[in-house]
Amino acid sequence: IIRFDTSVDWHEIGAQQIGTPVLRVDFNPNIACRSVVNEIPLGTQERPVVGAHYPQWRWSALGDEKGGLILYNDCKYGVYSIGSMLSLELIRGCWGIDQHSDIGEHSFTYWLGCYDGPLEESEVPQHAAEFHSPVLTLPNAACETALPFKPDLSGHFVLSGLKKHEDSSAFAARIYEAFGMEGDLRLQVPEGVSCIFETTTDEKRHLAAYPAEKGSCTIPFRKYEIKTLLIG
Repeated sequence: IIRFDTSVDWHEIGAQQIGTPVLRVDFNPNIACRSVVNEIPLGTQERPVVGAHYPQWRWSALGDEKGGLILYNDCKYGVYSIGSMLSLELIRGCWGIDQHSDIGEHSFTYWLGCYDGPLEESEVPQHAAEFHSPVLTLPNAACETALPFKPDLSGHFVLSGLKKHEDSSAFAARIYEAFGMEGDLRLQVPEGVSCIFETTTDEKRHLAAYPAEKGSCTIPFRKYEIKTLLIG
């Protein structure tokens, strides 16, 4: 993975006569592809490479069944794609109502990487989460309880949130299926945990119960499904 730490002092102002100034970075790998995959909140979207601007969240990918190119970012949420070219829009000027909206200093980071094999079998979502939202340690903070589970998040399952349950000592985990594939998520839990509950998003009502045997629990997911699980 190649990391680009970027600082820009931007003073470009557009006008109706000259258009909108844009700073972007282009990558044109030798890959024959007909679509680009963009991560969106709690999922992905496959779109044609026809010369269009697309919104994204933390990454976009160009590739085929053998592998491809991944473009990660920490705060830039628009890409342009045509053919085998993938462009990340870094700064876009403005004119009209607020022509000074982006004037000044900017600091941001993006990463260029690759993956082997099918995208849905890669660890791209996990790497994107590490780059975009790294774990922060707080001074003088202590964790009294270890996490009561270990999820198998390889491939197409993504942990998007983890917190203490509102009304108990258990943990609430929000996990989603990212690539439109049905499958089973496996959780390793302590021997004393006999059941994992699926709850509503407000954690107030149980929707389903999944038994745990010998420290293991299997939870089925539909395509792009999002589940809130109560563990512990």
